[in-house]
Amino acid sequence: MRAPILGALVSAQTKSFVIAGQVARNQVRSTMTRGRLITLAGVVAVLASLCATPSALAITYDAGADFSQTTNPNGVWSFGQYVGGTVDPATFSAYTVSTANFGPSASLFLWHGAGLDPNVGMTTSLTAVNDYGIDWQPGKIVIGPAGGPSVVRFTAPATGTYNLAANFAQVQGAPGEGATAFIFNNGTLLFTRQSVLAPGGSYFNPNIILSAGDQLDFGAFATSRSTQLSVTIGTGVATADFNNDGMTNLVDYGILTSNWLQTVPSLTLGDMDNNGVVNLADFASFRQVYHLVNGGSGSDLPAVVPEPSTMMLSVAAGILCLLWARKRARTTV
Repeated sequence: MRAPILGALVSAQTKSFVIAGQVARNQVRSTMTRGRLITLAGVVAVLASLCATPSALAITYDAGADFSQTTNPNGVWSFGQYVGGTVDPATFSAYTVSTANFGPSASLFLWHGAGLDPNVGMTTSLTAVNDYGIDWQPGKIVIGPAGGPSVVRFTAPATGTYNLAANFAQVQGAPGEGATAFIFNNGTLLFTRQSVLAPGGSYFNPNIILSAGDQLDFGAFATSRSTQLSVTIGTGVATADFNNDGMTNLVDYGILTSNWLQTVPSLTLGDMDNNGVVNLADFASFRQVYHLVNGGSGSDLPAVVPEPSTMMLSVAAGILCLLWARKRARTTV
């Protein structure tokens, strides 16, 4: 019974390509009739657009961009807390109460439990606001951990390969007073550190395998001190295609190095880990992705960006030279 079905599928696919070819030819004729020059690249682009399938397109889930003021859970995202004041993913409970137009700016939206704390929230303002000593940035989720660990949970919609970039940044209190941030994968700890002032603590994984229903938890706990969370999860292995040409290559590496130690929009122009700053962590992540996409170890990349050990040796050498110069000056005197 499978042979006729297979034959029908092949026949249908063949017909689709014939139709696509006919449409392309008609577009070429129409263009030529209007007296415009059409190139081979244009024909290829037409055919590619006709033959592309939605399943081949990568999907990116962004906790900030997907934040909902009406539904929780909302698709793959849930906002809630670990009940009992302990860091235990098994006790996760989604928030059921929301408060809108909150705070001095009347722009805050919070998901929370019976009380306002703990909570997960965002400003609806198009510009940054500072309410309750918290720096609220447009489009950025803020985790309010007072009273118990507050959590943003991602539930994998399908089995497959995903890539993950997350950043926790302290947005309240003095330096060093940040909450403790964490990431769990189905109850197994992936990452933890104290959230610090921007650029904060980042986690990047270009190739993580998840089964449908698997849960990634991003959260923070403390007696107070809110934490900003930026997290994107994409389908497939991560790329580092900063110029959007469909490839991860030395051109993209050049973009990274040209923005070295610069502040850039998150996940663009060399930023791999969602913290908006291009640094050694991004270089290491780029090399990892370059290896996954192109093979090899990534060690063939030009040594434009110094390794940490090289930087430390340079600093040490500079200090020794300075000390020697001072000693020589004293001896001369």
